[in-house]
Amino acid sequence: MIGIGQSLFDNFASMEIRYPEECRAGVRAQQRYEAINNHVSYRLLDRRARRDVSGPLSVLGMREAGSLALGYNRDRHATDIRVHGEGLPRYCFVLTTSGALKMSVGGMAPVVGDRDRGLIYDGRHQRNFETLEDTARMLMWVEASRFERALVAAMDEPLHDRLEFVSQIDWSSANAAAVRRSIEYFVSELKDPQGLASVPAALESFTDSIVHLMLHGLPHSYSERMKRTAAAPVPAHLRRAIAFMHASADQSVTVADVAAAAGCGTRTLLNAFRRFRETTPLAALQDIRLQHARKALLSDSTGEPISVIARRFGFSNLSRFTAAYGKRFGETPKEARSSNVHNQAAPR
Repeated sequence: MIGIGQSLFDNFASMEIRYPEECRAGVRAQQRYEAINNHVSYRLLDRRARRDVSGPLSVLGMREAGSLALGYNRDRHATDIRVHGEGLPRYCFVLTTSGALKMSVGGMAPVVGDRDRGLIYDGRHQRNFETLEDTARMLMWVEASRFERALVAAMDEPLHDRLEFVSQIDWSSANAAAVRRSIEYFVSELKDPQGLASVPAALESFTDSIVHLMLHGLPHSYSERMKRTAAAPVPAHLRRAIAFMHASADQSVTVADVAAAAGCGTRTLLNAFRRFRETTPLAALQDIRLQHARKALLSDSTGEPISVIARRFGFSNLSRFTAAYGKRFGETPKEARSSNVHNQAAPR
C-alpha cells in the first residue's frame, strides 16, 4: 500500500482549486496550468455539495525527479474534470488510493480506475474524468521519449506510430503488480531527503528499469511486435544497415550506400526490411531522419530555425517535413519546439 503523509508532500509544488463565492453549482471552476499549457475545468456533479465551502474543491501536487514526476490529486466531492489544450509529452500511470474515477481519453470508451484497477493515459491527449466523493490518486508521469528510446532499442527498428498503452490496468495480474510495487517504491523514496531522487545515477538506473518493466509487463500497441522481435533475431546485416542510417541521418545516402555499409546486396536488404521491419529501407531512413530532427528540436536551446534543422536531415521542403513530422509524432515541429520551451521553463 502507498503510504501518504506530510513527509511525502513537503517538497511538492501544490495548489488548491476553489469555487468563487459567486459561482453557481452548475458553473465550472477553472484553472490554467501555464507550465504544461493545459486548461482544466471543474464542475460539481452534486449541486448540494456547493453548499460546502469549508475547504478546497480539489488539491493537486507534483514533484519532478529527472524523467519522472509524481503527482497527487484529491477531490472532496464528486466532480467532472475536463482537461483541454496541449499537454506534456509524458505517459501518466494512475493509482487510485480512495474512491473511484471514470476516464475518457481521445473519444475512446470510458474506463474506471479504483483500488483494484489502474489507469494509463498519454498526457498529450485531451481527457475527461468523473470522480466520486473523496477520490484520491497518485500519478506517476514518465517522459514519452524514454519509452520511445527503449522501444527502438528493444525492437531494433524505428517507431511508425505513437505508443499507446491499454488504458486500464488490472493490478491483480503478476506483471501489473510488479509495476505497482515499483511505483510504490518510488513514492517511498521521495519521502527520504537522501533517497533515490538525490542520487542522479541511481535515479537514471531506476527510470530505465521501470520503463523496461512497463513496456514488457503492460499491454500496448507494440506488444506483439516486441514478442516477434524476441522470437526472430534480427540478422546482422540489418542491424548494420540501421546503425549506418542513424550515423548518416544528416548525410545524403542512397539505398545502395546502406546496402554496401551492411555488407549485402540491395535485394537482400529490401527483403530483410520487409520481413523483419514490415517497411522499406527508404521509409526506415526517413523515419530515422525524423527521429533525429525531433531530438534536435527538443534539445535545441539556440532557437535554430526549424527549416535549417529540416534541411540538415534531408528535408528540403518545409511543408513536406511538417506533414511527415505531424503524421509521425502527432504534433507539428513548431508545437514540439513550444513544448521544449515550456519544459525548460517549468519548475523542477
